[in-house]
Amino acid sequence: MGMKFVLASLAKGKEASQFFPDVVKNVVVRNIEIKKMVYIYLVQYADYNETCRELALLSINTFQTDMGDVNQLFRAMSLRVLTSVRVADILAIQILATKKCSNDSSPYVRKCSATALAKLYSMIQHYASDEVDINEIKYQLIMILE
Repeated sequence: MGMKFVLASLAKGKEASQFFPDVVKNVVVRNIEIKKMVYIYLVQYADYNETCRELALLSINTFQTDMGDVNQLFRAMSLRVLTSVRVADILAIQILATKKCSNDSSPYVRKCSATALAKLYSMIQHYASDEVDINEIKYQLIMILE
């Protein structure tokens, strides 16, 4: 019931970032309906501010686990959320996850992988002035396409 309220607030355009710490705790729930709602929320707010980014980092292990799930929706949604977190420290994890999903048996997961490539490329442009080796990352993205 609480997740429905939070998503209803989100749909109405109301600010719902204050619920982020409580919502991120529900990422481990196995109920498919609740997990879908949690992932929808996380895609929206994973990059909202520094606090949300840090809390989203705590869930990376769960996202990686869900990428091995038998349900294609979990695999695709976990990739979407993982690539929505814009932190340079996890760029390598995001690239590996995108590569894994680009070879998935499900067309839906592969489509999400293609969308993730665009997100990753955008992140690379954003971190161009940081310590990240841009050319190496671009090479890795190109290798995913092959």
